[in-house]
Amino acid sequence: MEVKELLSSPDNVEIVRDQTAGILALELQNQYKLAKEESELTGVEDYNVKVYIENNEPWAVQDEENPFPAINITFDKYTIDTDDGSNDRIVTALYNIDCYASGNYTGEGFAGRWAKIKSVKIARLVRNILQAANYRYLKLRGVVNSQHIVSCTSGEIRDNEGAVKVGVQRIVLEVEFHETSPQVDGDILEEMGFVCSDETGEVLLKITEKEE
Repeated sequence: MEVKELLSSPDNVEIVRDQTAGILALELQNQYKLAKEESELTGVEDYNVKVYIENNEPWAVQDEENPFPAINITFDKYTIDTDDGSNDRIVTALYNIDCYASGNYTGEGFAGRWAKIKSVKIARLVRNILQAANYRYLKLRGVVNSQHIVSCTSGEIRDNEGAVKVGVQRIVLEVEFHETSPQVDGDILEEMGFVCSDETGEVLLKITEKEE
């Protein structure tokens, strides 16, 4: 017997990815604001981080002289813990959060070294934000059971030629949540407010954070 409803609603695996991006965009915007208020702080623009969804080439964004620092969030894979025939299954999903930063030889010394240092700094911000107590369930209580960072791997963009070098830290976030199929009425999801550019995947905030 065929499914009678149009399956147009996103799965929770998509909602969790987008919610994570919304949280990071909101909190990084706030970090940039705080950094600008610190008169003695150097490297303020290191906090001006763009957030993207499913864009593994943020440096290719048009009309951007320097698209960095940047974060890109992609879905990797999920596993279903149990399948007892019910409509509600527990899913464990992995998401890659790539933290990009650039360095150059003009006034900064060794470009590769500074790119690495700055990308580690961004990864530090991401880790602290996502592991904060108020984001334990990513503001999706009742859907998300748990979330935690399982690894962070350092790298660089090797084919990037010229004076600018790009460092990257890949954070792997593991999230356990409920998934239903076909789509049915369930918990109300407290999603973050943002819009996503169809062209680049950049996350743009549009409303303030909701109370938990």
